[in-house]
Amino acid sequence: MLHKIKYFFYRYHLNKRLKTHQAIHEFGNLNDAETIGILFDCTDVNIITAVGVLVRKLEKHQKQVTLLGYVEVGQDVSEMMFPTFDSKATNWYFLPNSEELKAFADNNFDILISLFLADIPTLEYMSTFSNASFRVGPHLPSKQYCFDFMVNNNTDSLNDFVKNIYHYLQMISPTTKPTN
Repeated sequence: MLHKIKYFFYRYHLNKRLKTHQAIHEFGNLNDAETIGILFDCTDVNIITAVGVLVRKLEKHQKQVTLLGYVEVGQDVSEMMFPTFDSKATNWYFLPNSEELKAFADNNFDILISLFLADIPTLEYMSTFSNASFRVGPHLPSKQYCFDFMVNNNTDSLNDFVKNIYHYLQMISPTTKPTN
């Protein structure tokens, strides 16, 4: 019951900000990108592995990659080699409340890759209002406001999903336009 009330206030604030939000996003591609942010749910070890593979591929292309992972309160993060946050870094209704989260969302990444399939309001909010030029994420029809480009996840494999994102980012050319 409490979660539903918190989620109600989250949706209220999200929708209120969406009404006045006027960000300019540009259709980007991997070749032209210099900075890439990856925002992801790292409560599952499989996604951490998949993100590691993606980071290595991007760094081979001389991309500056910045990671931020969401963890559950109390999850052991001692061996994680990237910044993480939990619900303590948000306010009562899931909005980012720490300087680290605000700085990540305010970063002018050339591409933001959002890797979350579960309903995690803070990740959704940060993707929606990111200052990134081009926001890429999973195909979630009810959350089209979060991303500029959505990639279908036709399998249950997170590794395959990450491979698909990388594949499509390589295919996009500066003259390609997204379809609605």
